[in-house]
Amino acid sequence: VYTNAYAGLFIDVQNLIPIAESRDLYFHMGIAKTLKAYAMLVLVDVYGDMPYSQALDPTNFNPGLDDDQTIYAEAITLLDEAIADFQNQNRRSIPSVDLFYDGLSGADKEDAWIRAAKTFKLKAHLNMGDASAFNALVAEGQIISSPAYDFTFSYSSNEVNPDSRHPNYGGNYDIDAGDYMSVGYMNILLNDKADDGFDMDPR
Repeated sequence: VYTNAYAGLFIDVQNLIPIAESRDLYFHMGIAKTLKAYAMLVLVDVYGDMPYSQALDPTNFNPGLDDDQTIYAEAITLLDEAIADFQNQNRRSIPSVDLFYDGLSGADKEDAWIRAAKTFKLKAHLNMGDASAFNALVAEGQIISSPAYDFTFSYSSNEVNPDSRHPNYGGNYDIDAGDYMSVGYMNILLNDKADDGFDMDPR
């Protein structure tokens, strides 16, 4: 997860933003900033101090650590920028393909992404212990408050072109069992949980 965030997401966002800005693709830019900020918050919650300001310098193979409070502040700034991008009416378009809120369009999609960004800000204020900022954001509203707005990535059952199933499913079912599967957990799935009247296949 740590490697994927830097080598995948962070560098992609860094390269995407100037391109999106030059083409007035503000909504795309807002999504990119939201995803980056979310990853930053997850990493700082797990690791504390972490590389950030020097992390994407291709000439620096040993980037220094940034203070965790700085990371929180940077993530909040990114989320504020993302919210402004979502609201920017000079945008050229809203993405037709959306891996999180695909069933929504127009103002509904804008609302869903703003709710996600503001909820991540809420998470940051909570973990920083900033009660006043937390309460102010709750009072402001437009945060994720029902399952309809859950920030959930849904894998599909498509096997080829592309294989969009969860990679752990492919790695443990199609090829071999690469991860340990608890016998007790599989027993619960098979014998204690039901889906529409059928036993759950623990695979």
